[in-house]
Amino acid sequence: MTEATNDSEEYDETNIDHMTSSQKMCPSARAQVCSVLFGVLNAEGVVDFLLDPLEVTEEFLVKAAAGRELEQRFRFAAPCAEGKCAHWKEGHCRVPDITRFQPGPDERPHRCPIRPSCRWFDQEGISACHRCPLIAMKGPHGNVNLSKLKGSRNERENEIEGH
Repeated sequence: MTEATNDSEEYDETNIDHMTSSQKMCPSARAQVCSVLFGVLNAEGVVDFLLDPLEVTEEFLVKAAAGRELEQRFRFAAPCAEGKCAHWKEGHCRVPDITRFQPGPDERPHRCPIRPSCRWFDQEGISACHRCPLIAMKGPHGNVNLSKLKGSRNERENEIEGH
């Protein structure tokens, strides 16, 4: 299996190919055939990212189904559903909005295998990458678990509305 890492990679914002893929990927998708596994939640509930994403197969879903929900153990990416997603509002994903004023666990961005096609990176740039390791899904309907972030969700949304 591909190793997980939280090692920082050298990052030069002036030297990044800002979105080489035309299909944006949701970095907080449900586990499903043809999604990709790109991170593992560690004991602290922070995502350790794989060096290379792994395509999710039916076999993986069957084998990994034992225990907690897959999304509570792993991070998956899939094509962004845009307007069909509860987090989509006013032409963009609201998850980066809700987390915008929160510091991430690292000063430097983590190594990420989906950054070139990531919806959040496309919207927010590297600042979304700082908070990404703290975001996980919860519940059967794909609610985003923001419990690792400081402040209540209402406080964060009020901060957003005020800016």
